[in-house]
Amino acid sequence: MRSCDGNKEKWTLYYSCTRALRSLAEDFGLVTYSEKTFDPEIGCYMPTDITFTGAFFEALDVSPEAVAAARNGCAEWKNKQRERRGHSRLDIGDLIS
Repeated sequence: MRSCDGNKEKWTLYYSCTRALRSLAEDFGLVTYSEKTFDPEIGCYMPTDITFTGAFFEALDVSPEAVAAARNGCAEWKNKQRERRGHSRLDIGDLIS
């Protein structure tokens, strides 16, 4: 039986993710992040806006065309959901923000 309530695991995961994100951003320029909000569940500030840069996809050998196709497909899916709910379609810029 475990005597730990899971908080240690949450903190370990949090710090591992934070170190990885910081390294991807600062050391390699593969992601950008900004605007942190407080997460009361873990008691820390977490980034709320994480963006993968073009260099991230280049490192994974994913073409700009494939990224654009995936982004457009997601936007279309979200717009279809909006239409089913009776909302108007939005352009891709509004869907992202």
